[in-house]
Amino acid sequence: MGAGGSVGKLGFRADTDFIGIIGVFSNHTIDGPHPDGLIPELGSSLGLLTGMEGKVNAQWQGTKIPTIRVWNFRLRYLLLGDMAVEAAYSANRTTRLNLAEEGGVNLNQLTEGQMAMGSQLPKRVDNPFSGVIAIGLRSRPTVPYGLLLRAYPQYKHSGKMFASGADSIYHSLQCEAQRQFSDGLSLWVAYTSPKLIDTGSRIFAAGPVSDTPNVHYRKADRSDSGNDISQPFLFRY
Repeated sequence: MGAGGSVGKLGFRADTDFIGIIGVFSNHTIDGPHPDGLIPELGSSLGLLTGMEGKVNAQWQGTKIPTIRVWNFRLRYLLLGDMAVEAAYSANRTTRLNLAEEGGVNLNQLTEGQMAMGSQLPKRVDNPFSGVIAIGLRSRPTVPYGLLLRAYPQYKHSGKMFASGADSIYHSLQCEAQRQFSDGLSLWVAYTSPKLIDTGSRIFAAGPVSDTPNVHYRKADRSDSGNDISQPFLFRY
């Protein structure tokens, strides 16, 4: 999503989401994905109420600059016959990585304790926003109880843009051998046994990515990184 579509466009852009589940319980089905209608573009006509029942993203001042620490140890030995071998341990630790881009980390996620309420979450209760919000799920006389438990229940998504808080740790054993021949020819082989673990592959991964990060328990997102490359072997002659 480009900046023109996600920054400074409240009221002049409308997204109507399909809310299929609340917690782990069914809410709507795909044969009627928008029973509450489509959210219109209202411009600035609602004043301070602009954006309710929609998505609100903001860049927080607490965003940090990433910090990286690097350490390594290397041994190199020259054998007979113009052959050299090398073994190295290399590692780094990075903190304050980004958790999200312009879409933001959704602060409206339910906590673990709220999720434990189970079947109570989809139960219908009186809606305090009825008569205030004119269209969408939050305009109905009753709404699912789980919706009102969110930190900002008037919004479907309350995003913390470019939020920092992810981290990564990398360890590797690197082995290399090189042999020089006559006439300028050489043989070079290298092998690396790496392990990259992080809590932020969702945003900066080149490979498979994770789902929305857990804003309430960051350690839950700690896993093998989408950037982890297993057992690379290189050969050059």
